[in-house]
Amino acid sequence: MLTAEAHKVTLKEALDRYTAEITPTKRGWSSKETYIARAIQRMPIADLFLAAIRSADVAAFIRDLQAKGLGPQRVRLYLELLSHLFTIARTEWGVWKR
Repeated sequence: MLTAEAHKVTLKEALDRYTAEITPTKRGWSSKETYIARAIQRMPIADLFLAAIRSADVAAFIRDLQAKGLGPQRVRLYLELLSHLFTIARTEWGVWKR
């Protein structure tokens, strides 16, 4: 079940919160993760509300990354960040309730 917050918070805003609260707790990873988060925030997917992001949006996001010349390993890093953000949003921020 979606909470109202999922309909009000954009991916860009969620990434701001993630880089402020979660990224600093990761030893040796924070500068790279912050760089990736800022890069995602400049992409069209970042303007979508969390509740509105669908698999087609993620597929378009992947195509955009590949069009920019990012290889499979780098694309994986971007997807890992998004995956962890959604996990944190669900488990710690209460964006989705089970």
